[in-house]
Amino acid sequence: MPKPLFMKFLDRYPKTWKYLINVGLFLKYKTINRDRIPNKISLSPENSLYINSAENRGRALLLKNGETQTRLTKFWKEAVVNFKPTIVLDVGVNYGECIFSTNYDTEVQIFGFEANESLIPYIERSRDEHKNKEQIKIIHALASNQTKPKQSFYVNSMWSGTSSGVTTKMHKAIERQTIDSIKVDSLFTDQELLQKRVLFKVDVEGFEAFVLYGMERLIQESKSCLGFIEFDSHYIRKSGTDIEEFLLFLEKHFEIFYYTSEDQLIKMDRALMENFKDMLGTKEYHTDLVLMR
Repeated sequence: MPKPLFMKFLDRYPKTWKYLINVGLFLKYKTINRDRIPNKISLSPENSLYINSAENRGRALLLKNGETQTRLTKFWKEAVVNFKPTIVLDVGVNYGECIFSTNYDTEVQIFGFEANESLIPYIERSRDEHKNKEQIKIIHALASNQTKPKQSFYVNSMWSGTSSGVTTKMHKAIERQTIDSIKVDSLFTDQELLQKRVLFKVDVEGFEAFVLYGMERLIQESKSCLGFIEFDSHYIRKSGTDIEEFLLFLEKHFEIFYYTSEDQLIKMDRALMENFKDMLGTKEYHTDLVLMR
């Protein structure tokens, strides 16, 4: 589908978006004073989400009771129950509405990757109150296709959810920082991956290909994989990724499913994939993909 209207609006009119969020907060809490609105959201009787009540995405989470990505949250909760993963990877944690949305079996290894340093204290507070806190490891690094020091990372102070290893444009809300990058594969030995069921989510604003290239061994050597990725052709191209090459990588390793406008999952067969590639030759598309091996 084309890039969502609200995302275009967010890109072009960040101050107007902030105003609309403030209106919603005032209607809900009768104030927009950050000291008088909550910085903690109850996700369940057991788990909470801590947010920066001065930052727009944190404030949006307050408005939506901790769930701004309903499709992803539904997929994640159902996958944890039915797929029964033994390794969980949340790449692009942000405040953690995905990783902290549910509880996990006691043997599951859980990893969250977040490059935005300003979010780490909130993530750590949420982790410390989670039922599975001893199993959750938060990695402050840029997940990529190589492990290197001092990689560029662009933090958007207006909306933390669009911070990324790639930026489409620089303006005063965007701050370039440097951070170490890490390959997901570097965390595991081949022996560790045998018989493992891997559940992952990758939402990194155009950097998705780099993340998946950096976890190819995990994909190949584990018993099975189930993943959810954001696919935005505009941001992916801006990262320097060859989209044709990326799609070939996905086809090689996974069965690919896409969401219809009614949130039905449809398997992308050869004909649909060729049509998808043809459309990407003339249009920019934004969608979510489910990957299964």
